[in-house]
Amino acid sequence: MKAEALDEATAEGADEPANEAEALDAARRIAESWSAVLAGARTAATGHPDASDEDRIAMVKTVRKATKTGRALVRLLRDAMSRETRDGLERLFGDAASLLSPIRDRDAMVGTVDRLLEGKRDERVQQARELLVSIVAPPPIPDRVGDDQRGFEAALVRRAIALIEVANEVIQDIPADAITGAVVADGMAGLWRNARRRANRDWQQDGEAAHDVRKAALRLVHQLNLIESDLPRPLRKFRQRLRRATSALGDEHDLAILAECIELKRGRLGATFAEAVLSVCRSGRARLREQAGMALVEAMTLKPSGVARLIRNTYRD
Repeated sequence: MKAEALDEATAEGADEPANEAEALDAARRIAESWSAVLAGARTAATGHPDASDEDRIAMVKTVRKATKTGRALVRLLRDAMSRETRDGLERLFGDAASLLSPIRDRDAMVGTVDRLLEGKRDERVQQARELLVSIVAPPPIPDRVGDDQRGFEAALVRRAIALIEVANEVIQDIPADAITGAVVADGMAGLWRNARRRANRDWQQDGEAAHDVRKAALRLVHQLNLIESDLPRPLRKFRQRLRRATSALGDEHDLAILAECIELKRGRLGATFAEAVLSVCRSGRARLREQAGMALVEAMTLKPSGVARLIRNTYRD
């Protein structure tokens, strides 16, 4: 599924039947988008060791984005490969994502604490921040004398990008003529059908049920990103609503993890301080859950059949 080869095929087949042109167009768009995501991940992995702390956080996110986009791509093209190939690719992207999860969790917890204390700069608040961070955001490995945290983090990023590269070699062998507008349309409609069902049933549940709703919706966002330039306006609005929902559910999930950590370390924090932070977490979670619900309700006005029709019409035109 190489973009360069698809460009040559299009130039040679200017008079080809409409369905073949549609296949090349859809396949080219996906190949170009995946190549751009992969290039960004490579650049991030290369620059990570020498970057500032702030830039390293963004670089880890970029590499993680490649794992998410890769898994979304595998789900989208599931009928163009064998079950063994599909499972192997899922495992490669999953393993790469798992390597980076401890880094992401640490950075997310620090960001959550900083948002809770935003605007408060006095010395007591800064001491409270340091205590909270030490509790909810331990380093990816135990902090012993002689441990090289930055070096270890860089090694995890290198290993993750190596797994992504192995997966990419397999993706390049997927035949372009198997990726038509109809395949893309049916794949996304099927994913939205499942995500919509989950959202109807589970988004108000605590814990992993709501988190699974977010993951299902976010996978569809990544699939829509693969045909970014082709999205008609209704699908752009639909994607925006999904992004709002997944962002709110992600922040709510991080607050839930923060609350769990605080409960486990209540004795160290002190009952009064712990309860004050927990109260802020509860109100924040309620607000974010409401935002996610509103965005999901708006997104659900577009049915799976509507998603499929919009995508088919885009490539047919």
